[in-house]
Amino acid sequence: MLMLFFILCAIILLIFLTGVFFRIYNSLEPKIDTDLGIQENTYVTIGGIEQYLQIRGENKNNPVILWLHGGPGFPLTYLTYYYQTALEKDYTIVCWEL
Repeated sequence: MLMLFFILCAIILLIFLTGVFFRIYNSLEPKIDTDLGIQENTYVTIGGIEQYLQIRGENKNNPVILWLHGGPGFPLTYLTYYYQTALEKDYTIVCWEL
């Protein structure tokens, strides 16, 4: 029983450290630096509830893709670098963490 407890603790610690690693790695990736680009991370209050928005795109005049996360409880914006970088050339991506 004690061995099962240690294994469970190790798994939880590994999941936590993986999340921390991805957040730090994503924050160190190249920033959008075009003249018309936009890169914002902000909280907005909608209906009395504070919600997180991440807005990224190389040209803020491009069409907007609104990505609604299925949350609550597990934010995914720290993974956006891995799948949306190519889209940011032609679209402005708004990730809305509910």
